[in-house]
Amino acid sequence: MFDDTLHIPLRFYDAVEKQDRFKDHATTKQFHQYTDATHLPEFQVKVDLGVSSSTINIVSLAGTSTTITPTVYYVDFSAFTYLIYDRSSTVNLSVGDYYLDITAGSDHFYSEVFTVADITDKTILTYYNTYDLGGIDYTNESPHAQYKNTLILDAILAKPEYIIEEEAVEDGEGNQLLTFQRSVKLFKLWFYAPEYIVDAVALIGLHDFVSIWVHYGTSEQETGSIYDFTMTAEWMESKGLAKVTCEFRDTPIIKTTCSDPIV
Repeated sequence: MFDDTLHIPLRFYDAVEKQDRFKDHATTKQFHQYTDATHLPEFQVKVDLGVSSSTINIVSLAGTSTTITPTVYYVDFSAFTYLIYDRSSTVNLSVGDYYLDITAGSDHFYSEVFTVADITDKTILTYYNTYDLGGIDYTNESPHAQYKNTLILDAILAKPEYIIEEEAVEDGEGNQLLTFQRSVKLFKLWFYAPEYIVDAVALIGLHDFVSIWVHYGTSEQETGSIYDFTMTAEWMESKGLAKVTCEFRDTPIIKTTCSDPIV
């Protein structure tokens, strides 16, 4: 019930039977985390201290297993080493459902299942932090690329709401004088997810950098940084999946009584 595994979108376990697909709710309600045909989802796992090599197999739920050699790197800490894949290395995958089977030193790990598909109609959340957070290593040192979490989902992005926020002071005659106004677009995004994904989404608002992509790879592609990310989870009766509702804002437009331009 209580675990200290890394709360990243691609969760790892010490036994394949712990995957979400083996839980009771999965017989009727399936969750899919997506990736495109040339990238694995980002991931990192803690391995034995000093481990510097590993074997990574990609296992298809259709029954095949292939050893792959994506570029990974290893970061040593005082008691363990992180094995990290940061999505900068490409692979070649067919459409289908897969999980990773990793051997590193004396450790053996099995990832959650992910689905390779066309992601142009999916919603993509990318997030990372300046410093390590929640046990996740955000090393950003050459030659390694910045580690970022990417969560690709079937999600519904609602039409935005528009909010004006104001601050005022009272003059000597009791009149309210506006000193600050901010216009923001408030967005809501919702989807159904199992607990390991809810765990990861619950941490997004703690990160320094969060962005969203829609219509990825098409002429209608849109992307941008988002702020004030919050989420709520409403568990379904079966308790296997939760309706996750996320709220966030885009870059605000600010007006003040200051005559200097805002940059």
